This record gives sequence, structure tokens and C-alpha cells, in this order.
Amino acid sequence: MGIYCRIELLSALDESERMEFDAIVDTSATWLTLPVAWRDKFPSLKPGREANFWRPEDKITVGEVCGPFDIRIEGFRPSFGEVMFAELEPINGKLTPLVGSLQLESSQALLDRVNRKLYPLERYILK
Repeated sequence: MGIYCRIELLSALDESERMEFDAIVDTSATWLTLPVAWRDKFPSLKPGREANFWRPEDKITVGEVCGPFDIRIEGFRPSFGEVMFAELEPINGKLTPLVGSLQLESSQALLDRVNRKLYPLERYILK
């Protein structure tokens, strides 16, 4: 069983283009990754750039990185950034977005793997 969080996603180009959903926290993922079928919900977005990503099945897949978005993880600092639209494998029969490390860090969210919760990051490491 994974750790889920509530996300509100708004297009920074047109705030009427928005959606809310539950996403699974995946610190081995880089991006906030959404099903490619959801791309049409944001018609104001210009075409993004292609990006290759690796899947655990040793497969390289292509996704589309688009933005800008106002990304809000419930209970954490909002941030602006890009998301990846990609073909996702269903989890329990449902297309479930992934919250990757870039979004967790920019929202100052820290994963506690023992207690299976997200906590606010109080300070960044600077080296």
C-alpha cells in the first residue's frame, strides 16, 4: 500500500483549467507524472518537450514535459513547475498519478518512510 496525497493542479496560463486528484508518492520518480489522457484537460498548454524515462521493467518510455503549472500538495507550500504526461500502468485497475522527488522538494514535503506520512521540510541542505 502506497502513500497518497491530494493534489490541486492549475494551469498557470489559464486558471480555469484545473483539476484535483489523489497521487501516489514515488520518490524514485522525478516528475509529477500524469496519465497522457489528462493532457487534453489543459488546452492552453503549448506543446511540451519530449523526455525519456526509465520504468522498473527496464523499459525506456517517452513522456511530454509541459508547464507552467501551479502545483499544490494539500497541506504544503504551493509551487510552480512542470509536469510529465506519460502512459502510466494502472495501480489497482486505476490510472494513478505519481508525485516525484522534484515536486516533493519544491513543495517542501519530506517523506517519512517509517510512519508513512509526508512532513513539512523545515530547512534545506546547502553544501
